[in-house]
Parts: sequence; structure tokens; C-alpha cells
Amino acid sequence: GEGIRVAHRLRETHADVGVVVLSQFAEPHHGAALMANGAEGRAYLLKDRVHDSRELRTAIEIVARGGSLIDPR
Repeated sequence: GEGIRVAHRLRETHADVGVVVLSQFAEPHHGAALMANGAEGRAYLLKDRVHDSRELRTAIEIVARGGSLIDPR
């Protein structure tokens, strides 16, 4: 929840800052909560499913371009 709260605060204060949340919670409401105020520049990934630095780098690049990503699990 803390990362999602920070993401919402950043949306209010620094709308151009992207956020990639790495979480241990595979519950849809967490990802939905992150995207509730707009999905642009947001990603919700599960820690145990990010297996190498290329996956994380790809997520960061997507978010930096204003895109979004959510773990399908």
C-alpha cells in the first residue's frame, strides 16, 4: 500500500514522474489501485516474477514513455 500511496502523491505533485511498483502481492485490487488515477506512467510488477534486469529495464522504459504495464498474474 505504501508504494501506491506514494505513486498517487507523485501524480498530484510531479505528474511527469513515472512509477514502477514492485510488489509481493498478486491481488488485482493492488494493481487497480495504482492505476485508479490514470495508468499513464505506471507499472505494477510482482517481485517474484521479475527475473532479470532486462525485464525491469523494459518496464522502466515503458513507463518513461508514458506507457503502463501490469503483471498479468
